[in-house]
Amino acid sequence: QIQVRGKYDELPMDLKFWVRGQYDQFDWPVNEPTKLEGPRFHVNPSLSVTLRRPWGYITPEVQLVENYYNLSPQNGEYTQIVNHTIPRYSTDAGLTFERDTTINGTRYTQTFEPRLFYLYVPYQNQSNYPAFDSAYMIFRYEQLFRQNRFSGFDRISDANQLAYAFRTRYLSDHNGKERVSLSVGQLGYFSQRRVQLCDSPNGQCNDNSRMLGFTSSKASFSPVAAVLSYHPTSTLKLSAGYSFDPYLSATNNADLNIKYEPEKNHIIRILYSYLVAANIIEDLNGQQSLTAEHQITLAYAWPFSERWSSVGVFSYNISERYDMVSFLGLQYESCCWAVRAFAGRAFNSLTLNKDDSQYNNSVYIQLLLKGFGAVSSNDPASTLRTYLPTYVDIFHQS
Repeated sequence: QIQVRGKYDELPMDLKFWVRGQYDQFDWPVNEPTKLEGPRFHVNPSLSVTLRRPWGYITPEVQLVENYYNLSPQNGEYTQIVNHTIPRYSTDAGLTFERDTTINGTRYTQTFEPRLFYLYVPYQNQSNYPAFDSAYMIFRYEQLFRQNRFSGFDRISDANQLAYAFRTRYLSDHNGKERVSLSVGQLGYFSQRRVQLCDSPNGQCNDNSRMLGFTSSKASFSPVAAVLSYHPTSTLKLSAGYSFDPYLSATNNADLNIKYEPEKNHIIRILYSYLVAANIIEDLNGQQSLTAEHQITLAYAWPFSERWSSVGVFSYNISERYDMVSFLGLQYESCCWAVRAFAGRAFNSLTLNKDDSQYNNSVYIQLLLKGFGAVSSNDPASTLRTYLPTYVDIFHQS
């Protein structure tokens, strides 16, 4: 993988331009002669402008997403050229209202911040090639304002939707820091979602509703998502997320997060999460059943000294009693260079005998020459962002 990013803010009329380009070479690790593989070129430029006042803002944006593939099966019988150029149009707008209030003798500034986010992306069929690094995303509050309902670049979702949400915060009059925050929102769909994650040689297929993160493409409304956070002290943060799917009249997912961060990159995090129908259990007769997944995760980043530090993650599936992700990393940093090594494993598949479950084992080695860039055997930055979102990673700063 080779990635290039550029950001240019000082343009006429306060315009902002950024572009991301990425080259990936995909090769299947198993011998399946008919499976397509090869390079992908992804280019995504964006142009936006923000009109901001103390009482609110509006940000119109236009993007262009270009994916180019040169694919062939492992047996090399033919070459398939695929090229998609898809525009994205969005407008993000919000207002801010404030008032003074007193709770138990303590003065606060309470805000009420409604927000609208409209997104339009025309449909293009993308099911005639594999989804190498794309998947459905678990529907949480952040999903309301994302421009793609899939992760990765292989699937660019069509959209004609409006996110409507609000946030209310209590800010301390003493130092202006946030003590409590509540955000609630939902998506309204003006059309069905047609882009599929599955692939077929003729480009015609339909996704299985059992896929992780799947939500109905025919529903007129998304799940209702909410997130609540509370800062009892400046170093401790408690937060909880909840998503209710009105289409199924059931909880879609929920989580509870405890984070202790006394200083920059001194982080201890405990996370419990619940996800409906995430475990697919197959019995001896081949019959499948869906069960809810209860998961607990422990993650930390902590320096031993001025130059040495360590990070680690351990995630365990309470429902089925197996570990899902575990890795440990050690890092050394000086004024001019840094090096780190990670080793770990991630769950791949579950066997009837859970003691023999299959895992993907991996080792990452990275070297950073400050002012030049980093070289590595792979990039664990996505894992760090997932489990330690406030960790400042010198190897992957934008």
